[in-house]
Amino acid sequence: MQSEEKLELKEVIAILRPSKHQMTRQALGAAGIYAYTTYTALGRSQQRGLRFQADTQSAAAIRFLPKQVFSIVIPEARLSAAIAVIMKANRSGKGMVGDGRIFVCDVEDAVRISTDEREGEAI
Repeated sequence: MQSEEKLELKEVIAILRPSKHQMTRQALGAAGIYAYTTYTALGRSQQRGLRFQADTQSAAAIRFLPKQVFSIVIPEARLSAAIAVIMKANRSGKGMVGDGRIFVCDVEDAVRISTDEREGEAI
């Protein structure tokens, strides 16, 4: 009896500028990636928020900035394409601060609750 090869799944977590939300959705759709979760979050990175000098002598700061988070579970074979379209839709210029981050995580299993489908069939 030949064993079935397990489909490797990956989760792509992209933390992006909110202004790029629509462009990212369109790029994912054009790449055939329709299933994902997106939500708004607050965060900061190297910039540590925004600082600006007010008219008075005290400086004002916004410690956390709004971000748009995309969570996408895909087969490993589509990983490079997903990352490429997210980067293309969100890169404002090479080396520009604030374009976002992409994290890739292993997914051990996926289960569709209504049908009990598993792994690739569940996504």
